[in-house]
Amino acid sequence: MAPAPNVSGGGAEIRFGPFAVYPAEMELRKRGIRIKLAARPFRVLLLLLARPGQVVERDEIRKQLWGEDTFVDFDRNLNLCISQIRTALSDDASVPAYIETVPRMGYRFIGGIEASQPAAADPIPQPVPARNRLRTPLAVAAVLSLLLLLGATWLFLGQRVVQPPLRIKPLTGYGGQVSSPSFSPDGERVAFSWRPKPGGPSHIEVKLVDTGEPLVLTAGPDRDHSPVWSPDGRNIAFVREDSTTRAVWTTPALGGVPQRAYTFNQRLIFHWLGQPMSWLENGDLLVSDREVQGGDTGPILPLRIYRVRDGNRVAALTNPPRHWWGDVAPSVSPDGKWVAFLRGASFSMASLYLQQIDGAPGSERPLLEGAMNLSGVGWSPDSRTICFGAELEQGTGIWRVALDGGSPIQVTATARLPLGVTVSPQKSRAAFTNMDARDELWTMPITASPDSSSSWPSSAGHGLQARISPNGRTVVFASNRSGSMELWSAARDGTGLVQLTRSSAQPNSPAWSPAGDRIAFAALVNNDSEIFVIPAGGGRPLRLTQSPGLDARPAWSADGQWIYFSSKRSGLMDIWKIPATGAGEAVRVTYHGGHQPLEWKGHVYYRPDMIRPGIKRVPIAGGEEIAIWNEPFSDWTPGKDGIHLLSRGVLGSLHPDRNRWTPLVTFHGIEVSGFALSPEEREVVYTKVSDRSSQIMVIENLRLTLR
Repeated sequence: MAPAPNVSGGGAEIRFGPFAVYPAEMELRKRGIRIKLAARPFRVLLLLLARPGQVVERDEIRKQLWGEDTFVDFDRNLNLCISQIRTALSDDASVPAYIETVPRMGYRFIGGIEASQPAAADPIPQPVPARNRLRTPLAVAAVLSLLLLLGATWLFLGQRVVQPPLRIKPLTGYGGQVSSPSFSPDGERVAFSWRPKPGGPSHIEVKLVDTGEPLVLTAGPDRDHSPVWSPDGRNIAFVREDSTTRAVWTTPALGGVPQRAYTFNQRLIFHWLGQPMSWLENGDLLVSDREVQGGDTGPILPLRIYRVRDGNRVAALTNPPRHWWGDVAPSVSPDGKWVAFLRGASFSMASLYLQQIDGAPGSERPLLEGAMNLSGVGWSPDSRTICFGAELEQGTGIWRVALDGGSPIQVTATARLPLGVTVSPQKSRAAFTNMDARDELWTMPITASPDSSSSWPSSAGHGLQARISPNGRTVVFASNRSGSMELWSAARDGTGLVQLTRSSAQPNSPAWSPAGDRIAFAALVNNDSEIFVIPAGGGRPLRLTQSPGLDARPAWSADGQWIYFSSKRSGLMDIWKIPATGAGEAVRVTYHGGHQPLEWKGHVYYRPDMIRPGIKRVPIAGGEEIAIWNEPFSDWTPGKDGIHLLSRGVLGSLHPDRNRWTPLVTFHGIEVSGFALSPEEREVVYTKVSDRSSQIMVIENLRLTLR
């Protein structure tokens, strides 16, 4: 265990994850950016840092910080302090990375402290006692001047309206998944989508912000989501998805018969990023959609923002680069002059862009480039400020940026990424979706049922994209338990946790070399994804790719000489390969689209693209690209006698030459997002998504207008 840090001041610095604590200055910083934390929560944090890995009992905290003779609601105040600390650290109480609750005892700091000094006898900075009397006439004069200044300030402030404090409250309180909030023009009502059961239908509801029961506007077997109010408040547009069609429908805001207004070309509607459409004053719609070339077999082109009138596209407003994912979440400014939108390089990497409504395609300009998990776009009533949710280096929460640019300013911090942020055009209100889910790693014998699975220890349980080493001893996975997404390794039972990367580049998609001595992965560089290789025990990464074009999802060749990856460097997503040493140029493998490659017995297998289901393959030496399977799947890995797939909740084995599918494990009632099979194919480590639910949260007294 690392020695306890010196938190008594005197210039000491305590570092853990992306954070640094400066006791003397009473400051908490994340990658150099100061994070707001009040004095008492700061002292509680220092007390926990003084004894890393040890339980600090609640009674001890009370004696240190409140004293024996202080009469307050101690439990409530301490709970509030811990909550504020976790918010500042973007920590999750259910899967903590830093502050662990020890039931009925106290709290423990479980993060790794990088550097420390011997602990001082008194770990908490104490306030300096005030002098009992003024000692000089000069001091008396200074105090009188201060009193006059305070009096003038009081008179000045007395003429101003005191800004009420920011307040966050839930709008909905029932189970299931509630999402896609949208304010009515007067700011009094919110439309949203509710899905009572996972995988089931969803419908549109409207609810007053302050009181009342919701009004159900749509029903039926389809997925209705992403409602948007018309400027006059009389109608609501929403997206309806059935098994074959995705379209915009409109319905009266007080209830009525929905009418189809526009049919999308895109196959998926990414409503967690923000509303896929926005309404203009004249009744036109702005929609996020794409061109289609070659039907279901043609290339996937980037999403663009289109203007729609009477169900037909009349103009394209934006023109993203072909190697980008495209433009989503359009939001029209209250004055009707601008549209703000998100331009995505990938599912998680995006930039905030701005375009004039009457501007020519290609004239858009960025306001914020290369941010993680941007979600939702809202405008201040004066059309001078844009609000959005994001995971920036300074923290996770809701941010604002001025129309003329500048650095983003955090409006409020949130423990999780606020999804689909929207702003009321009249009231000082915003709303967002608060998604609650846990990604836990579990281990299970391949011949057993999921009921016999064992979960990893909570300190190592939050993980994604697990992969087991060729010798079967070690699991590498991606996790944000340190505050940002990094690569970690552990034994197959979750013990022996080791952090492999330390960066803000969001490393992901780890893949073991056949010899087990190196790990390939993708990470972000200057708003783009590139391929890297790192020693299995951690160390300095070797960058393999340098070309713009979203290089992602690396996979090793069987001989360990090459690394396959997906890339849009040619304009469309295809499979490429590059020497694993980095000495050599990338070679194109497919020419008709491809994503998520793996090599197995003389062929390269891959998805047709990032959206469509199925599997295609091409000989390693080159040749015809043919489809061999048409079913959807979420994860896969090569095996001894076939390719192991996770498809529709079933882990099975596909033998490509025999076209034979053999189920191995059925995950009844469990949402599984990924898996790793041991080399002997007797045990599986999988990611279980649990406790998935969401609610709409409303922020009152929001200040977005520039003064």
